[in-house]
Amino acid sequence: MFQTFHTLALVVIGSTLVGKSMEDWKLAIEKYKRIPHNDILKIHQESFDALGEEEKTVSLDIGCCFKGCTLTKVQDILCAHYGHSVR
Repeated sequence: MFQTFHTLALVVIGSTLVGKSMEDWKLAIEKYKRIPHNDILKIHQESFDALGEEEKTVSLDIGCCFKGCTLTKVQDILCAHYGHSVR
C-alpha cells in the first residue's frame, strides 16, 4: 500500500510538470517541499482513509517519527512494536 501511496503522488506531480523546463521542475520541487499540491493531498487522504486502523497508526508513525532513518532501522523498530506482520 505504501508503494502505491508514493507512486500516485509522483504521477500527480509528474503530470503537472510534463514539458516544463528544468528550472520549472526545480521551482516545483521547492514549492512541493513547502506547500503540498491539492491533488496530492486528496490522493493521500483517500489512500489513508482506505487503510485499516493499525495500518493508519503505522503510516503515521512512519510519517512523523522516522524521517531520515534507513528502511532497515524503521522495519526493526516497527517490528519490535507491532510484530513481524508489519513488514
